[in-house]
Amino acid sequence: IFAKEFYLEGLGPGTIVGSAAFNLLLIIAVCIVAIPDGQIRAIKDMSVYACTAIWSIFAYLWLIVILVLISPNVVEVWEGVVTFLFFPVLTFMAFACDKGWIVKNKAKFRVHEHMTPEELLVAEEQVRAEHGNDLSEEQVARFLAVLGPMKKTRAHYRMGATANWTGGKRRKKIHEFVEKSKTLRRHLTFMNRSLKVVPIAVVQDPPICSFEFKAEKYAVLENAGTVSVRVMRTGDLTLPAKIWYETSDGTAQAESDYIHKEGWLVYEAGENEKDVEITVVDDDSYELDEEFYVTLSKPQVILPSGEQDTDSKADINKSAKCTIVIIDDDDPGMLTFEKEEMTVYQQAVDFEVPISVKRKNGGCGKVSVCYVFEGDTAVAGRDFVKGSGVLEFENQQMEANLTVTIKGVPRYDTKDRFRLIMSEPEGGVKLDEKRDGGAERNILTISIEAHPEAKMRVDKVHRLLQS
Repeated sequence: IFAKEFYLEGLGPGTIVGSAAFNLLLIIAVCIVAIPDGQIRAIKDMSVYACTAIWSIFAYLWLIVILVLISPNVVEVWEGVVTFLFFPVLTFMAFACDKGWIVKNKAKFRVHEHMTPEELLVAEEQVRAEHGNDLSEEQVARFLAVLGPMKKTRAHYRMGATANWTGGKRRKKIHEFVEKSKTLRRHLTFMNRSLKVVPIAVVQDPPICSFEFKAEKYAVLENAGTVSVRVMRTGDLTLPAKIWYETSDGTAQAESDYIHKEGWLVYEAGENEKDVEITVVDDDSYELDEEFYVTLSKPQVILPSGEQDTDSKADINKSAKCTIVIIDDDDPGMLTFEKEEMTVYQQAVDFEVPISVKRKNGGCGKVSVCYVFEGDTAVAGRDFVKGSGVLEFENQQMEANLTVTIKGVPRYDTKDRFRLIMSEPEGGVKLDEKRDGGAERNILTISIEAHPEAKMRVDKVHRLLQS
């Protein structure tokens, strides 16, 4: 390149472009063939896909610009520097898209990426069996997002196999070896170089018993009333033992979302489990899923002599904190039109037409939605009165009406239409994604037609005049 003063012959950029395009085709082919028959794969994040696709097209356009328009057949130094700087710019933009900084991620729940549709169906059935068959799809998704699959699926074992192939168990064993080595070094005393290394044996009796939560995370519907958290005891069960528990706030607040509770869990000899019953407060307002915590501390063995356990004969295994997620059951519902199209018949004078908006699948809380009447072949001011505003629903109100004024204009055999558009729902309510416009906005198309009886009267008068 330097010897030819940055002059590029035909094979230079042509080879780059051709090789890149050929590699891309091979990558696409491998991605298609790798998907098993009967299964599909979807793009997880359209913003990242769009970013890389736009940059891919821009790369070819940039080659045309620098090799044809700016400096034909010559790559100047500044062009090479700018081209190189495009790499970190592309990387940062793709990262920003993935984090949702450029385009806000609308996904509410993380999809179980490693689960097949059949495994997801099994997980859904497990959630419904434990928490009730009347759960909505959204509530089932919340449970799965919090707890994951209730039982180990094939996806769990696939992920474990992948970890084995990539040395996951070896890394774990190496980590354990390093930790044990550090512990051994802490227990050694080095006097000086003339003396031998003398290990100081640290003798500590292992704990008689250990306490732990049966599960580190629970999920409960807000209207369940209570949630039961089980604390297990393992080890030597011949002696009584006790442990202190206490609830603490997270996003859920004591008294308004749950009732604070604390105290001792006392285990009799031979007893290995106890339940902590916590009251969950049910309200009528819509709110996001919230969580609070239960913490274990001060494990003790009750000695036969009645003395205090000062030698740590009991401990806490694994985590000392359990998370409880409260799934809100106060679903504000969904707003929708009864139909996607409606027809009104023209009259000689101005008249009002009521339009019903339904609220389904829940009615908790006060919600609202913006609306606007938009012209199409029907013209605002000539065929109808244009209007906009906010439609509000009170708590448990399941239907509300809008009115539009149709202008009294002569109409014999013509047909015009305009639209009513609902958007920007507030208060947690959603729009019917199955209606025209989808989840972002619902569209009702209103057609204005001549009244059949009026047309018949005009036709009869016309025939009489002709006779």
